[in-house]
Amino acid sequence: MRILLINNGGITSDKLIKFINDSHKHTIHAIDWQSKEVADDSKYDLIIISGGHDFPTDENEKLIKSEMELIKNTKKPVLGICYGCELIAFIFGGHLERLGTPEEGMIDINVVSPDPLFDDCRHFKAHENHRWVIKEISRNLLPLAYYSLNNKAF
Repeated sequence: MRILLINNGGITSDKLIKFINDSHKHTIHAIDWQSKEVADDSKYDLIIISGGHDFPTDENEKLIKSEMELIKNTKKPVLGICYGCELIAFIFGGHLERLGTPEEGMIDINVVSPDPLFDDCRHFKAHENHRWVIKEISRNLLPLAYYSLNNKAF
């Protein structure tokens, strides 16, 4: 599988590339979110949008226009991690909300739609570090997993 990773400045992008290369025999090509290559998805089977950015999506659409257009128009599967997930939700009409205080720590993730991505796992723990939460997603998107915050699924 050929994977395009769009790096939005997340500090874990190098670890993600190493994990994908070490655990799977895929070809991964990482580019910066400002790269001219963002518009070309023709050579890839999957697109991963990384975490990062210290600015909100809704106030900086001009800065991330190329990335937003790719996500909106590609026919390839797109996986968003942290900011990448927020960006996908925002593009397709989801509602984001800024948290009063940043959240960091381990959280429980519940898989709601079986997918090869999770290798038959239905529940796992993940590290969170964010200032925004997706409160609502569009009916055009299929959630694969969620975590619970104050007994509310996101």
